[in-house]
Amino acid sequence: MNRLVQRKLVKEEGKQGWKRGKKLEYSLTEKGRQECVEVALENVSKSLEVMNTITSQMFSEPQKLAAWREEARHTIHTIAGADTLPLGEKIRQTMKIREAYFGPFRRALRTMHLIALKLFRPRAASGTLVGDVYILINEKGVIEAVSEDEILRHPDISVITM
Repeated sequence: MNRLVQRKLVKEEGKQGWKRGKKLEYSLTEKGRQECVEVALENVSKSLEVMNTITSQMFSEPQKLAAWREEARHTIHTIAGADTLPLGEKIRQTMKIREAYFGPFRRALRTMHLIALKLFRPRAASGTLVGDVYILINEKGVIEAVSEDEILRHPDISVITM
């Protein structure tokens, strides 16, 4: 702990008048919080590199990836076409299949999507974005938030679903 205090990452409170048996309190300094954020972002970056490697390996075998997608699509269409299942059960089974094939990736992408919305959504747009919101990243790297309503009003916007 002393090393963290010396590096000014943590501040020690209650040292004055301290006696054996009395508690000391520690809290992160601004510098400490900044370093925690930098370490967390570095870890996220490393995780994304691993995901990129995994997806690159998947794309290196396009027939295998196509078969995997087709198997998922076929299973979902079979469930959707089943006359004996109520709609709620069809939806539950479809979500279960999607989760089995793409669940961890979809959850990670959803979390990144929500973070991007918080970071890049203009404050003025906070009240105007209705329903689901999509992230648009153009070729120049500009990040925009597009409301589902906007997509419905402008059919020239193309949306590709996963």
